[in-house]
Amino acid sequence: NVGGAGTVSLLASSATCPWGATSSDPWVMITSSPGGTGSGAVSFSVAAHNGAPRSATLTIAGRSWIVTQGCTFNLSPPGPVTLPASGGTAFVDVSAPLGCTWVASSSADWLSISSGGQGMGSSRVTYAATSNGSLGRTANLVIAGQSYLISQPGTIPGSGLRFVPIDPCRI
Repeated sequence: NVGGAGTVSLLASSATCPWGATSSDPWVMITSSPGGTGSGAVSFSVAAHNGAPRSATLTIAGRSWIVTQGCTFNLSPPGPVTLPASGGTAFVDVSAPLGCTWVASSSADWLSISSGGQGMGSSRVTYAATSNGSLGRTANLVIAGQSYLISQPGTIPGSGLRFVPIDPCRI
């Protein structure tokens, strides 16, 4: 995660109401005044992070705001992928920071996860498609919460044809 900045606005019932702001962790820093009276705003910054998910608490005027940074997942090669009508196996590499867990699943019975159905950090998911003696078909693998489209042509003659309607009034 790249980090960033934010602001929490305060609307006090009186100009004399005191308030303060603190952070539970050093990776979330108060960048404005950490206190004041009356209405105001508290600005904060969040440091970039490439590790496991984490959270911190900003306490402002006695109220808590939770700041979380999660895991980012990258899939390679990027989808969509086409497998041959005869079936076969292929793989997708998952890149993630250590401590970030993920799972992989298939949306169709003809497309299965052979290995790497779950992991932590970076790993490889191997999947397999059965042969297709019918029309072309598609299915999704869901890996680390991301949809990964797999298509497979069929072997029935004409399954690759596209039908275009003809305008009956064409002259």
